[in-house]
Amino acid sequence: VNMLTLHGLLIMAAFASQASSISVLCGKDTKKHMMVNAGTYSQIITQPETVKCTVDYKLSLTCKEMRLSCQRFFLPNENPPKCNRGDFLRVKVGDRSGVSRVAKYCQHYSPTEYNPVISSRTMRVQYNKGLRKEQFVQDRRLKKGMVCTVTCSRMKGDI
Repeated sequence: VNMLTLHGLLIMAAFASQASSISVLCGKDTKKHMMVNAGTYSQIITQPETVKCTVDYKLSLTCKEMRLSCQRFFLPNENPPKCNRGDFLRVKVGDRSGVSRVAKYCQHYSPTEYNPVISSRTMRVQYNKGLRKEQFVQDRRLKKGMVCTVTCSRMKGDI
C-alpha cells in the first residue's frame, strides 16, 4: 500500500469517526443541547403527547454550517400567516455577526430540502403545541407532528 492511499484512508477514518446520527424523540416537555460535527445527522421527531420540544444546536470546530429541513410536517394552526393560534415550529438562528433571526412555521409550511434554514453558528429548534386539549383525538387522526433533520452542510476547510 503506497503512502498516498494510506493517508487517504486515515483521513476517511477520521471523518467517519466524527459522523454521528443522534435523534431526539420529543416527550411531553423535552429540552436538549447538541453539538453539530462534520457528518452530524440529527432528527427531531414529535409524538402526539409532545407539548414543547426545544433542541439547541451549536457548531463544533469541524463544521462550518448547519441546515434544517423537514421531511414530514403538519402543525395545525388557525392563523397560518402568524402561526399564533395552534401548533407551530419556531426556529432561531444566530450567525457569526451576532445577529439573530427568528422564523415561525405551521400548517404544511416548513423548512424543506430546497428551502432549508441555514446557520453558521447556533440554531434553536422549538416545537410548541397550541392549547387545544379537546383536539387530542382529532390530532392523532390528522397525523399531526413533524420529523425534521439538522445536518452539517459544510465542513471546515470547504470552500
